[in-house]
Amino acid sequence: MIIFSKKLLFVLCLISPLVIIAKKTKKLQLIINPLNPAFFFALNDGNGIQTDPGSPRPQGSYYIMNAFIFPGGTVDKDQPSYLVDKHGNQLDFNDSLGIAYLIETMLQSVDFGNPPAEGTITEASQWQLQFSHDCDKTLNALFSTGYATFNVLTIGEGKAVLTFSATVVGGLGCNEDMCCNNFTGKLYVTENGQSVLIKIKFDKEIKYRD
Repeated sequence: MIIFSKKLLFVLCLISPLVIIAKKTKKLQLIINPLNPAFFFALNDGNGIQTDPGSPRPQGSYYIMNAFIFPGGTVDKDQPSYLVDKHGNQLDFNDSLGIAYLIETMLQSVDFGNPPAEGTITEASQWQLQFSHDCDKTLNALFSTGYATFNVLTIGEGKAVLTFSATVVGGLGCNEDMCCNNFTGKLYVTENGQSVLIKIKFDKEIKYRD
């Protein structure tokens, strides 16, 4: 019979490969930071490509935009800026969980100078959430489809401008079996318009590494 000493067990633990367990959550936050050099917005409105997120979005046009992924609870929707966390510390966007790519096709025209009525379904959504760290030795990502409903244009008051309703239709990495996980996303804009928050809540837990 082989008897392992405590000292031997300690040494074995040191030389064993480090096992990183994926975290689970039902909540994520997407932060859109137009001041960051990595920010990207392109709207094809039928008359060329517009890069101003405030441009009118005609029916049938489409745009792509990116956002940084952070854990749920990183910022509070009532903050005057989403470029700092809820404790007032400057966010390091290089340390985000990854990048989200939002592709939106306009089902109704939206002009922020003359916003649509509350409850109008304004756009069809296709999102890809791509996490920075691999999981299960491969790219970790979520793919979804859904739509957005316009609420009210209340900038800087902690009220959602848009509500997204979507379903995860596929995934990679440790989210490979994540099909058919519904989620909602609520979009908030700060008063100065320099940052946007989308709070996401899933029906079932998703996985990520940080």
